[in-house]
Amino acid sequence: MRVIAGKYKRKLLISTPGQDTTRPTSDRVKESLFNILQPHLQDAVVLDLFAGSGALGIEALSRGARKVIFIEHDTAAITALRKNITTVGIPTSQAIILNLKVEEFLEKPFRYLNQASPTEDFAASADLVIADPPYGSEWYDSAITQIESSQLCHANSLVALEMSQLKTLPEKMQNWHRFNERKYGKTRLEFWEKQIEGD
Repeated sequence: MRVIAGKYKRKLLISTPGQDTTRPTSDRVKESLFNILQPHLQDAVVLDLFAGSGALGIEALSRGARKVIFIEHDTAAITALRKNITTVGIPTSQAIILNLKVEEFLEKPFRYLNQASPTEDFAASADLVIADPPYGSEWYDSAITQIESSQLCHANSLVALEMSQLKTLPEKMQNWHRFNERKYGKTRLEFWEKQIEGD
């Protein structure tokens, strides 16, 4: 596993093999994902949900994101994530790592973020949310609802979901609409944008 592009290009990353809970994203899918997201990455604050060993969030930092908030519950994955941040050479100011369940974090995000970095204001600060849960996860069904309820996103924030091609979501939910999707083998990527009614 490696960083594909940007200032950390070709840096090798460790993963936690053998666990479906932390399935790595293939290079092909990752490249497609970031080709679509690239125009939105410069100086962005990114929320990496189900971060695993951090490959997607690190790729975002390599391509110009200002900060990534990594949310991961699995202890082995957190260990790999911390090693990857150190090995790649990412400044600690650009990476907030929280060892939490995604649902737990999204219920009270400001509480956890303020504990981790008390000098920052995180209100409506996520420009981009990337989520790659286990394909069998029921979280997909309430993903947009939970993200919306967290109040972390502003108008024009984006959400990118990686899921099984067999999974289907409505085209529009609350203030969010799906503006793109791509299919690669058993994988589908969905891209959502927040739009306040009347925009």
